[in-house]
Amino acid sequence: MRFLAVFLTLLSALPARADWLRLRGTHIELLTDAREKEGRRALNRLEQIRAIMPSSGNNSDRDLRVVLFDSETEFREYAPGEMPSGFYQSGLERDYIVTSAGGELPRVVTHE
Repeated sequence: MRFLAVFLTLLSALPARADWLRLRGTHIELLTDAREKEGRRALNRLEQIRAIMPSSGNNSDRDLRVVLFDSETEFREYAPGEMPSGFYQSGLERDYIVTSAGGELPRVVTHE
């Protein structure tokens, strides 16, 4: 959880030059500096994955916040150390996934 707090603090210091979008699905909020088309594609895919997954207990309706960087290079600027192509963190009120855009969503997204 400490890692998430540090990461979100770094995220709040993102450069003002980037144009970030906030897209909302049923239980998913996606923040991205990628093109809107890329963000909507990712959001739709996440909604599809969520719809086919069975409920996993009392946290199944918890919201998910996804931070989708435009590129892996940009993701690496904010990811501490050697990270895979993305990561997942469960929080008290919502869960988080941080990854980069491009091609198919990384395995970490569909796995978590």
